[in-house]
Amino acid sequence: MVLAAAAVLAVLGVTAVRALLRAGHSGPGLGGTRLTERDLSRTEQIKLIDAHSPVPTPPEATDIRLTYQRFQDWRFRAEFRLPAGALERYVARLKPAPRNGVAAVPGRVRYRGRRIGAFEGSVAVEPGTRTVTVTHVSS
Repeated sequence: MVLAAAAVLAVLGVTAVRALLRAGHSGPGLGGTRLTERDLSRTEQIKLIDAHSPVPTPPEATDIRLTYQRFQDWRFRAEFRLPAGALERYVARLKPAPRNGVAAVPGRVRYRGRRIGAFEGSVAVEPGTRTVTVTHVSS
């Protein structure tokens, strides 16, 4: 949990954290914080996604929606769309996720996410809509 908060602070930088404090978000430990794409510039959005994703976010990413929520545990979810060629290149860099009893969702393909501390996130790709979802939960 401390690693995740430190990663968010490092990614967002002092300017964004000051903006969060002015907006009424809690102190430097980011306890009780909720961020969405509306709180961040596009550059900060990409940096935050990259901090939780196993591969860099392509510059062609559009329609970015993200949520970072922290109280005792933290949760991160980002969703973006890619043009067909960029999606193919992105997916080629991902590693398949083990099944581990997780039911397949029709129209979605799961991949391994980034490991942060003891927790590994996941990446889901919906080829039909060219949507990528990066998820990471600390519990």
